[in-house]
Amino acid sequence: MAATAWTVFQGTKPEPMQVEILGVLRNARGPGQDLIIARLRGAKPEYTGVVAGMSGSPVYIGGRLLGALSYRIGQFTKEPIAGITPIEQMIEVRNLSDQELRASSTTTPGALSFPAGSATGSAEAAGGSNAVIPAASSTFQPMETPLILSGFTPAAIRFWQQQTKGTPLQSIAAGGASPGLGSSSSPAMLSRPATLEPGSSVSMQ
Repeated sequence: MAATAWTVFQGTKPEPMQVEILGVLRNARGPGQDLIIARLRGAKPEYTGVVAGMSGSPVYIGGRLLGALSYRIGQFTKEPIAGITPIEQMIEVRNLSDQELRASSTTTPGALSFPAGSATGSAEAAGGSNAVIPAASSTFQPMETPLILSGFTPAAIRFWQQQTKGTPLQSIAAGGASPGLGSSSSPAMLSRPATLEPGSSVSMQ
């Protein structure tokens, strides 16, 4: 199956990536929690591989939301094989009780092993046959999500790095802004339209 993912490679404008669906790993993320396996196509993803910051990028088939990019193979491979969390399983979070949400928040997603030979794995394909997945590693790692912090003190940066340790969030210190640039009273900020489209990057003040 062919799909399209949207992500930001540079600046703020989301760009499309072609996605080839390879199959589904059943119960890969836990009981009843599947992982869709896909290969990214196109000059940019084939050059960069699946990298930090692509996590959460929406994937569509025929205008319908399939899910979001969430996993990649290994740490250093540039093979553009990605894992997609199905949207149906993502929206189940809305139906969880507060107690269930608190319990799930203490669990950190880790590496996922998939059925493998020496260097390949097989997933259940849409047609019922096996789809061979070439890989440099036999595990899928959660994609990192950069959390870029600007204008914070070093102590605050260290605090967030401690709080997010062991999670896919990567707290990164960025350069400071000019005085007033990030202010809510800044005319530039007030005149900028607040738009959110699939694949957009998100910032908060």
